Amino acid sequence: MGCELGNFGSGKFLEYDLTVNNEKQEDKLTPEKNNWHNVAFKDGVSKEKKSIKLKMGLNQIIFSCDAPGIPEIEFIRLSKDIDKS
Repeated sequence: MGCELGNFGSGKFLEYDLTVNNEKQEDKLTPEKNNWHNVAFKDGVSKEKKSIKLKMGLNQIIFSCDAPGIPEIEFIRLSKDIDKS
């Protein structure tokens, strides 16, 4: 995750929308560097980690971005404890 926009070294990265069970989240996943690394889902204003409620059973989690970008996500980590996420 971390597709750099514009010229290499611009410091601007593609942001990813997050939709959980057909509810698009207000905040976006925003990588802070290029190449593979972990990104926490954060509040867009406070920059604090943000939790998402999942329902029992099957949940649909969708990552999307503006074309021609493609979300390059290898895996997601789920946790009951926001401090361990």
